[in-house]
Amino acid sequence: GPFFKRALSAVIGILMIGTLIFTKSRSGIVGVVAMFAVYLVVTRSLTPKTIIAGVVAGMLVVPMMPQTFWDRMASITDETKDETGSREARKVLLEQAWMLFLENPLTGVGAGQFRNYGPPGRAEKWRVTHNVMLQIAAEVGAFGLIAFSFLVWRGFASAWWTRKALAWTYRRRPKRRGVALEDPEDGLEPHEREFLETTASALVACMTGWFVCAQFASVAFNWTFYYLLGLSVCAREVVRLRAAAYAEAKALET
Repeated sequence: GPFFKRALSAVIGILMIGTLIFTKSRSGIVGVVAMFAVYLVVTRSLTPKTIIAGVVAGMLVVPMMPQTFWDRMASITDETKDETGSREARKVLLEQAWMLFLENPLTGVGAGQFRNYGPPGRAEKWRVTHNVMLQIAAEVGAFGLIAFSFLVWRGFASAWWTRKALAWTYRRRPKRRGVALEDPEDGLEPHEREFLETTASALVACMTGWFVCAQFASVAFNWTFYYLLGLSVCAREVVRLRAAAYAEAKALET
């Protein structure tokens, strides 16, 4: 694309990473690492050039990280590094959410009401579950958990379907002259295939990043997931319906 758009995207990406570093978000860092790893694999970008670029970038950035950031990241596995006590508090909240689900398995306590639910003996009051699946289970019950899990699966499945349907764009072209591979008759223009395949690959990575981060956040009713779900389903439907319309039009011609 145009240099200005690429440069602007790079600046936005740097600012987003900087936000994660300065806020010392453990779940955000883990989610970004997972998302980036999936993106490299799905887009087949894990080449010697990207590996060298990643190593060089790490050598430049890692020494600039403050020690407080590394101490915060170390608290993921070492509870003695967690000076704020948030790690232990989240463990308690997860246990409370699970017990609350067992007490109200069908209906839960109401959407958004885990924070306000304060039975006798609750250790952490006025807090959220910090886990999207337990949030749904405790607040909406088993049926809500099934429905939400289906939507999450649909988001992944739709993005992967589109990516797989257009994965042939990565195939190697024969080097011999006079040998050509015909593109599938899917009713899409070359630039549309490239756009949709790139979008689908990015959505697979984005869904991965969201899912990882959502295991540490109560975001079931936030717009972010449903935005990704809508993009994933729309991309799939464009490819599917365009191919069906092309096949129908070709049948009418014959």
